[in-house]
Amino acid sequence: QAIPQFEDASIGVLHVDGNHTPEVSRRYITQWGAKLKPGGYLIMDDTDWPSQAETLKLIESEYQLVKAFPSWAVYRKG
Repeated sequence: QAIPQFEDASIGVLHVDGNHTPEVSRRYITQWGAKLKPGGYLIMDDTDWPSQAETLKLIESEYQLVKAFPSWAVYRKG
């Protein structure tokens, strides 16, 4: 419900910590990722969950990895 309240490319930092099913986590990245400014940062939680593998492939195809930690990572939008 909140997504339409934000213009595309209007957010500087986005922290994703939500549903871990592949479908929902990919949808978070697709919908909320459009709201992230170029050069903005995406903080992805629970990167160690096997169900996040497909979403991480999507993120890594569109974002630059800044720093990875055991269970979360920071990416920069190009």
